Amino acid sequence: MKNNNREVIRLLAGKLYASDSRRNHILAGTAAVSFFLLFSIFSIVVGRINAEKLRFTRMAGTAATTFLEDATMEQAEQIMELDYIQDVGMEYIFGGIYRGEKEIGARVYVDKTTFDLMLRPAYTKIYGEYPKEKEEVMLARRTLEGMGIKEPNVGMGIKLITEGGREEKFILSGFYTEFMGEEQSPYGFFSKRYYEKAGNSTGQAAVLAIRQKDWYDGEGIENMLYRDIPTIDRAQQFIGGDSISYTTVLELVGGLDIGICSALLIILCASMLIYNVTALSLCRDVRQYGLLKTLGTTSWQTVRIILRQIARVLFIGMAAGMAAGGVFVFGVLPRVLEGRYLEGFGEASAIISFHPFLLLGAVLLTATSTLFSSFIPIWKVGRMAPASSLYYLGGISGTGRKEQKSGRGNQIALMAWRNMFRNRKSAIITLGSLFLGLLTALAAMVLVQGMDYRNKIEQDDDFELSVANAPFLSDGYQEPRLCFDSSFLGQISALDGIREIKRSAGGYLALDSGDTVWQPLLEGSRMGEGMQDNEQDRQHAGHVRKYYMAGYTVVDEAYIDALEKCCSEHGLSLDIEGLREGTSAVAFHFNELSRQLEEESVSYIGESFSLRTFAGKELGEVKFGGYLKRNQKGLPPCETEASTSGYPTLLISRKCLRRLGLYEKIFALNINVDEKMEAEVKYQLIFLKLEE
Repeated sequence: MKNNNREVIRLLAGKLYASDSRRNHILAGTAAVSFFLLFSIFSIVVGRINAEKLRFTRMAGTAATTFLEDATMEQAEQIMELDYIQDVGMEYIFGGIYRGEKEIGARVYVDKTTFDLMLRPAYTKIYGEYPKEKEEVMLARRTLEGMGIKEPNVGMGIKLITEGGREEKFILSGFYTEFMGEEQSPYGFFSKRYYEKAGNSTGQAAVLAIRQKDWYDGEGIENMLYRDIPTIDRAQQFIGGDSISYTTVLELVGGLDIGICSALLIILCASMLIYNVTALSLCRDVRQYGLLKTLGTTSWQTVRIILRQIARVLFIGMAAGMAAGGVFVFGVLPRVLEGRYLEGFGEASAIISFHPFLLLGAVLLTATSTLFSSFIPIWKVGRMAPASSLYYLGGISGTGRKEQKSGRGNQIALMAWRNMFRNRKSAIITLGSLFLGLLTALAAMVLVQGMDYRNKIEQDDDFELSVANAPFLSDGYQEPRLCFDSSFLGQISALDGIREIKRSAGGYLALDSGDTVWQPLLEGSRMGEGMQDNEQDRQHAGHVRKYYMAGYTVVDEAYIDALEKCCSEHGLSLDIEGLREGTSAVAFHFNELSRQLEEESVSYIGESFSLRTFAGKELGEVKFGGYLKRNQKGLPPCETEASTSGYPTLLISRKCLRRLGLYEKIFALNINVDEKMEAEVKYQLIFLKLEE
């Protein structure tokens, strides 16, 4: 007669499962909690990363993070073949849209692929289509509002004013909402036919918008692109930016390595939770499976009995975990992310989506940990004689030491110590679990701190006051006279609740554009003589060279020390000692020097350049201390006067200021106050400002 082992195993598994409902509820609850924690925590992190990526994209107005100006089609094709590049798009900017003298938009042509991959992710509420005919245009709502159009409609006729006050008629093919800063002009998109009608060609130089693959930083991507792609001339440069994913993780937890370690700790802690709960029923399971072994059950049959029980536990536990996790991730999380992290940057619908890899990962981790923990009893039974397993008590072992007599108090402590370590392996696992729990709590604190915008806000100063000095916006020199005088500073210092006032001193000085040290900057910003393609650009460059100037900022010893450390860590060539002694000045540039021009400019360190006031008074000469990129990694923060393309911003010491015969002009105040006094101080500062 054939044995019906399958039916017997099913019956045994059912009986054993029903005999310990308390254990089953605990294991199912543990599986549910572990699944919920894993799925929810990583959904929160992924959702927050996506929210930040979307916020950064909308703030920048593009998904691209790296750019190449004056790029050619050949360079674009070469870059697309690089394995560390994800997308490449060509942007042709060929003018502006004006209302009076104010530019309210830029005239741009891009192909549909570039629009869909690079620009569409940065916009919301897109109505209509990208223009196809030469009389069609797609504008931002901000541009339309600047024209006085509050309620646009697709297909409506509009008039645009371009360079020289020229008026042209168009049909609105679409409009969108963007989130860039007020200082940036939103794009007005025109068709290829209009672009070519205006005398342009897609074969000429364009801005190449590049999106590298995740986890590449700006400095690294610049180095690789300069290595792999030849530039067309000395001035062409790659402007590298950190990938959005890299930036997000850096702000969230401090770096990719910390993020990976935190994730591993959370996974390990969830696994240890399941293991420790399973260990509570270890003794009884070992005795049960030992009895089955005594009756002749094989190891494989015992495994099948365990699998049937665990399958039921996992099904119930993970079903409950999925239900709770689904409600949280798809019901609660979208509102939290949209309300806390995307306020003012559109809706969160684009970032809340189902992530199969998170669900699958949580299922696999929970199931693997539960199965591993549940097979421990059968592993122990396999190492024991059947009779021994019937009397298994959890592996209690002696200390091997001779018992010593002691006082009553010592006996209690000794009993507690021995009870704790009667099973050394269990004690080690328990202590290890507690240690992992503490580490996981620290990792959770890192995540919470990184996700809380209040911490970023608290790092900023409470109030910032500054004066608007921008002589380069005027026709010719105009001596900026605005600054905070001593009486105003005294009034602020006397306010109740003031903890700290940080002062930034500086101003503007006239330069000679013919000095050798400024030629790399003029060449890099295309302001050098004979570098322009049209008459308007030639006139602008001539104006810059004729009225050449620089904003300057006075830095103290602490800043110079921090700058010296930055130079040492990043291999920068600057005359730090000359800056400290007041004989030289360091010049900031805003991504205007190519790698070649930057390297060549090192040879100019030590050369002299002249300074004078806007009234024409000669102040003497100062030695050139080197160029420094304004967004250099590791650079200490510094308030500077406003500047624009082609003009340097100088860093000078107080010794240099005295040597030039100048006095400190305070152009910015950063104020920190007692938390309870913020509202009162704000009111008093507004009152003082109105008085001024």
